[in-house]
Amino acid sequence: MAAPSAELTAHDWSTRADLLEEQCRRVEAIEDEAVSLRRTAAWAGWVVLLVLSVPVGLTLREESAGLDLLGPAVAGVLVAAAAIGLLRHHVRSRRVLADLRTWSVVDRVPRWRGLPPGQIDPALLTAHDARDDSRLPEVARDARRRAQERIYQGRVFAVAAVLGLVSPLGLLPLGSFGAADGDPVVIGLAVASSAVGLGAVASGWSTLWQVMRARQRELNRASLEEEVYLARFRVLHGGERPDDLGSVPLAARVVAPTAVVALLGVLAWRVGDASSLALAVSGVVVALVVLVLVLAVLRQRRPHVVSLLAPGGGLLERPDKPVTVGREEGDVVLRGGGETVRLAGHEVVSVERVRLAFALAPPAVLVVTSGDPVVVAGRGVDGLLEARARTT
Repeated sequence: MAAPSAELTAHDWSTRADLLEEQCRRVEAIEDEAVSLRRTAAWAGWVVLLVLSVPVGLTLREESAGLDLLGPAVAGVLVAAAAIGLLRHHVRSRRVLADLRTWSVVDRVPRWRGLPPGQIDPALLTAHDARDDSRLPEVARDARRRAQERIYQGRVFAVAAVLGLVSPLGLLPLGSFGAADGDPVVIGLAVASSAVGLGAVASGWSTLWQVMRARQRELNRASLEEEVYLARFRVLHGGERPDDLGSVPLAARVVAPTAVVALLGVLAWRVGDASSLALAVSGVVVALVVLVLVLAVLRQRRPHVVSLLAPGGGLLERPDKPVTVGREEGDVVLRGGGETVRLAGHEVVSVERVRLAFALAPPAVLVVTSGDPVVVAGRGVDGLLEARARTT
């Protein structure tokens, strides 16, 4: 995710209330366009035009005596028109997604976290804004609930339904190769229309996937912030401190591995009686899937910063940045990418265990200071639990 754009850095909000209100307006408008039935219908229209282009061209060539090039020319024009329309749709989608990535994290940019609060609408409060407020549990819960509701928005399912219905049409041009019969004109049209069709399907699903990925990240962040800021509040302002947060919930630990095993079982069943070539290809696919999963787990096990800030140049602003974690003369020291962050021992109020609630999540700890919380996760970070320099 990119750092705040030049458009953002030019803003000069006077209060957090102003920033949060504009962020809410911008994100709603951007998501309305990103997950828009109107734009999806326009995409579907271009795909339908693309699908019809080659059959129309071939039909015209058969019915146009003495004008053999008329049909292919018409088909070429239709393919070009569909390609231009789909390309413009894709370019606009990329701009919308870039705006979404920028505006969705503007409230976490360090330079704007220090703004005077102003009169913040309770519905826009973040866990950070209410970090020292008795309303924190309610605010953090509401923020997580709002993030969860956005994932299950009805319009998302409607857009997915349109994509699911139209995507098979986008693959129909591949069938044109069967009718080519060595004709270079038909082969050329088939190549062009198939390439555009595959690109259209990939672009349509990619846009929806990236929107949902951004929303899922927001939910993950809201869930983590709820736990982190509540732990910080207990340490700084009193309250019961749980001895053990427990492990990741059973569902989170078994659902993903079970799903993978089930898919592999179905694959083995389907190819059990297949040819040796099919078995070899299936074996390669399974090996690649297992390799990707293993690498993902190993990557999560590396000590890294779990950033609560907007992406930026600082060590604490780099999502999943690998670090080395240690204690030096009572200080908590993080090193990575040629940068060192030292949390002075007298500022470290406590180190608390926190939970990253996803399958195969690594251990994680929260370093509590009077300022912003710092979360690190990975193998060996449990050693920081001995860093409780003092308690309140």
